[in-house]
Amino acid sequence: MTVYRTYGRCLILLTAFLTVGSQQKKPDEKEFICPEGAGNGNFADPATCRRFYQCVDGYPYLNRCPSGLYFDDINKLCTFKNEARCGPISTTPAPITEPPADLAKKCDTSACVLPYCFCSRDGTHIPGDLNPEDTPQIIMMTFDGAVNLNNFDHYQRVFTQDRKNSNGCPIRGTFFVSHEYSNYNMIQQLAHAGHEIATETISLQQGLQDKGYEEWVGEMIGMREILRQFANISKSDIVGMRAPYLKPGRNTQYEVLEDFGYIYDSSVGIPPLKVPIWPYTLDYKIPHECRSGTCPSRSFPGVWEVPLNAHYVETYEGGHCPYLDQCVLHNHDPDEVFEWLREDFNRYYLQNRAPYMMPFHTNWFQIKELERGLHKFLDWTETL
Repeated sequence: MTVYRTYGRCLILLTAFLTVGSQQKKPDEKEFICPEGAGNGNFADPATCRRFYQCVDGYPYLNRCPSGLYFDDINKLCTFKNEARCGPISTTPAPITEPPADLAKKCDTSACVLPYCFCSRDGTHIPGDLNPEDTPQIIMMTFDGAVNLNNFDHYQRVFTQDRKNSNGCPIRGTFFVSHEYSNYNMIQQLAHAGHEIATETISLQQGLQDKGYEEWVGEMIGMREILRQFANISKSDIVGMRAPYLKPGRNTQYEVLEDFGYIYDSSVGIPPLKVPIWPYTLDYKIPHECRSGTCPSRSFPGVWEVPLNAHYVETYEGGHCPYLDQCVLHNHDPDEVFEWLREDFNRYYLQNRAPYMMPFHTNWFQIKELERGLHKFLDWTETL
């Protein structure tokens, strides 16, 4: 997750090496056709168990399993040779059921050690037991959905060259990109400028939280493949994701995250709390109420969750919201919007300095008063 700090600010880009690479097809090989009506997903290469096709919107992308691994056409992933069932295998879809819950245990701070594990009893403790005044305040700006002419210029005005971290680096954001209506040239420009590009899903379909492993691979890993193909972004640079409508896919989504080398998820919404929650790893049980009801219940060691704390201000109207554009602020003038954001921010800054995430959809930037209020807020943070 790209971050912007107000005290000791710096830019952090998370990267990871992924294990699945693409390969060009030989001229004499028969053209692979994605199965009709099967939707997005992974399919065995009829010619060899070492490769598989990733079908996205009916187009097959050829991929090779890592060295020493073979494609299992039942579980739709690369595994060891003695475990792989070579395809294509005709199967009848089974009802989606979860095995008996292997529930994650409560946080054990003696066994959970940074930098690979972090948890706390209620999620509000500062990593490393730092004092708040010694803790840098992080501001994370994230943007969901398509990037196109409706929002690109607005984003450019947020990330001007005169807005910088204290180390002189310009501030940057994270874009959780979906496929429909996206302009991949603009996405490539954002990546080239140093912004983090992460995945949402291809279709933003409703009900994905109840779908199986193959559907999550098709939607999430398919989106990563599209970004690689059309925005020229390396797979190793795409390490974060967000589920559509902040409805995580229970344990299934996190199995895909783990299997395909992602570092973090940012799909879990948190109810309004007086003290905000810090990011945590999923080695242990999540330390707060699961607002969506579809959070993971198992342990996924080393996978980070960057949750969305609810935004609200007790002394103002506006309600509470995970995305800032979902709070009812459209009747306010820019000064009132600024004051609302500042008071919301101070709940973090004056307490445990948990990262202040500012998640947006394009909607926010369609109302001039909201956009101007945001600019006033960003300018103010540089004075802290």
